[in-house]
Amino acid sequence: MAASTSKCETSNLPGNSSKKRYLSLNGDGDNNLLAQLDESDLEYLSSEDEYNPEQDVASQNTSDEDYDADTDDDVAEPQPPTKKKDASKKRSYNFKKSDTFSSRFSQHPALSDPPVLDKTSLESFKAYLNDDTFKTIADLTNQYHAQNHGKSLCTTMSEIKKFFGMSLIMGCINMKRLRMYWSKKTRVPIIANSMSRTRFFKIRNNLKVVDNFSVNEHEKKADRLWKVRPFVEQIRTACTQVARGDKVIIDEQMISFTGRCPARQYVPQKPSPTGLKNFVLAIPSGMVLDFDIYQGENTFKDYKLDDGSGGQGVGAVLRLTKDVVQGSHVFCDRFFTTIPLIDHLAKKDISLTGTISLKNVPVTFSADKVMKKKDRGAMEQFVSANQKDEQISIIKWFDNKSILIASSLHSLEPRDECRRWCKKTKSFLTVPRPAAIREYNKSMGGVDLCDQMISYHRFTARSKRWPIRVIMHLTDVAENNCWLEYRRNNTGSKIMQLYDYRFLLGEQLIDDAWDSSSSSDDPDDTPRQYRQVVPLPTQKSQEKGAKHLPMAMRLKNSARCRREGCKFKTSVKCVHCDVFLCTVPDRNCFLDFHN
Repeated sequence: MAASTSKCETSNLPGNSSKKRYLSLNGDGDNNLLAQLDESDLEYLSSEDEYNPEQDVASQNTSDEDYDADTDDDVAEPQPPTKKKDASKKRSYNFKKSDTFSSRFSQHPALSDPPVLDKTSLESFKAYLNDDTFKTIADLTNQYHAQNHGKSLCTTMSEIKKFFGMSLIMGCINMKRLRMYWSKKTRVPIIANSMSRTRFFKIRNNLKVVDNFSVNEHEKKADRLWKVRPFVEQIRTACTQVARGDKVIIDEQMISFTGRCPARQYVPQKPSPTGLKNFVLAIPSGMVLDFDIYQGENTFKDYKLDDGSGGQGVGAVLRLTKDVVQGSHVFCDRFFTTIPLIDHLAKKDISLTGTISLKNVPVTFSADKVMKKKDRGAMEQFVSANQKDEQISIIKWFDNKSILIASSLHSLEPRDECRRWCKKTKSFLTVPRPAAIREYNKSMGGVDLCDQMISYHRFTARSKRWPIRVIMHLTDVAENNCWLEYRRNNTGSKIMQLYDYRFLLGEQLIDDAWDSSSSSDDPDDTPRQYRQVVPLPTQKSQEKGAKHLPMAMRLKNSARCRREGCKFKTSVKCVHCDVFLCTVPDRNCFLDFHN
């Protein structure tokens, strides 16, 4: 048993309030990631929280039950043969109690990250959303508006790029209402000067990423997410190209939405229990490698084990590990872990380590009452009895509560010690800990960390259209991946924090949109110019009559008079106030305005 003391502290990730993931903040894990988050980003982290295993695994309050099939020996008359399930396909697993375990995966060397070129924030983001994508969104948005209103919205690629850039900045500067960004008292120049409020709402209400008439009724019934399918595949394909290591995590995240949605789910004990459930493959740093949004019971119907068994958790693991390279180590929680799944992945040279429910454990451990009488940190292990089978270890560790974990890679050894708080003695004590628990706490939590970083600067504006919420969430995922890639490529001390990086990316998208619109030779690609509304001067400034002189302007279209109550248009404005006012015999708004 190792005598070294673990330095890892536990933290409660807000991505999931009921299930706590435990990351190594001071160990060998991703120490620098949390260091780059500013104080507002770290408001949810508390280094004083202690490890609570009852949030990590199910308690052993139930016992295994054996069901015997009923047989009927009395047959009145011959009956036609009936088809019976082939019981030979059901695999039985034999385990023996042992403190030793030998895994063949320990011989695999760790996969190294391929070299990545140093890119700017905008260049990294274009790997997810490029100019062709923005051009397609603009064309489909114009088409959708013409179908509903009889005329095109006349939006362009540059305008759509501004829309996404403004949405990123809005996530950094959160306001209670969208209109406040253009309001006189709370006006944000970088947003209000980029696009008018009316134009922004029109684009947001008509934003489309797919042609409704190009999808037939059969495809609509088969795919509940057909309204966002091209956009989802665009982001997912870019995520699969991300450089990865040898450790990957599978977990679920929620895309919050409470309106009408064909794929809406309710998952209790989640921070956002209502919305779309998204199964994510990530690395410990929080970078997303792949994902699949859950649509119902048919989502993973094509992903089953060799014996024909499956389910939501098993299907999600098989789907997300389809492109995982051999030698990778997968970590997941008890929602996904089963013994047949571990054996299935081991045959593909992929190890799996995860907490497991008691109902999925084929062995009988000592009762909790027995282990509680022993010293804190008591542990037991069962390993595969047949040497021809894939070696699997099942461990029960008792801390404050029993924890069950299964793995084809890790076992009890090499043990170490962790620091725990004792309520009775009001002091810290060292508790022996299995290697499987240590590696699980160190590696698990990448998806929750991704949720945590997205939640800091999420675009939270309400919308009745679920495709908008999915598009904005996936945009946040792409932006988060770009920041993690930037952080990985820049190891110096001057690294932009997440807030600064997101704000800079939004600015670059808006500036790039202005550059592309000004250099466009096609008049159809030139965005419509809107006259900026000049705010009214103060009362003291209006009373300085000596400086207020009328000036006639040569305008193609006259401007509306700014005197309260006047609804007419004029081409005369005050040179000091810079507002248009009528100067005709029957209504001298210029004089009334200044008096």
